[in-house]
Amino acid sequence: MGSDYTLRCHVTHVFPVGFFVVTLRRGGRVIYSESLERFTGLDLANVTLTYLLRSRPGDFGQPVTCHARLNLDGLVVLSSSAPATLPVPAWSPASKALASTSIAAFVGIFLVVGALSLRKYLSMQPPA
Repeated sequence: MGSDYTLRCHVTHVFPVGFFVVTLRRGGRVIYSESLERFTGLDLANVTLTYLLRSRPGDFGQPVTCHARLNLDGLVVLSSSAPATLPVPAWSPASKALASTSIAAFVGIFLVVGALSLRKYLSMQPPA
């Protein structure tokens, strides 16, 4: 959660770039789309779209795909990448240490409360 992923879509040999749209999807939903209509050059070009994704818990395991669309006066050329899955980020040593310390503190508090409750219960019992 909260990890940043840099997603890159690289498309080669695009002509004309001004009629090209690149879309990134996560789990079937559009997360980013860019039309390159501002490029008016008539040269063959390679296009790389870069997007920084700040992940949320539901993102892991979702397929991320790149979709390219070139509209040539009614003739539409579509292409999609193979899906990539966002990996679950590994825990840093500091995160592991914090989690272990928190669990140990919780267990310690639980044992102290249990011992105090048992002591109170036993003090309320009539002597045998």
